[in-house]
Amino acid sequence: MTENEELKKRIEVLEKKVELLEKAFAAIGNVNRSKELEETIQGYSRALKLVELLDSADNSTNKSFDVDAFQRKYEED
Repeated sequence: MTENEELKKRIEVLEKKVELLEKAFAAIGNVNRSKELEETIQGYSRALKLVELLDSADNSTNKSFDVDAFQRKYEED
């Protein structure tokens, strides 16, 4: 095997390693985005439960907070 052939083979190996690293970094980024999305959904869920609790404690017919509108916004996000 000539020196050029050896270098080409090493380059191919390095290119494959770089490709694998890029895929690994992309996967890590997806995991981080998934965690952020999960935290956001949990936050909306907690807020919705709190609003529903406050709404159920409010016996008046004049409600200052529209639970249904909040829930629709939550489902859209």
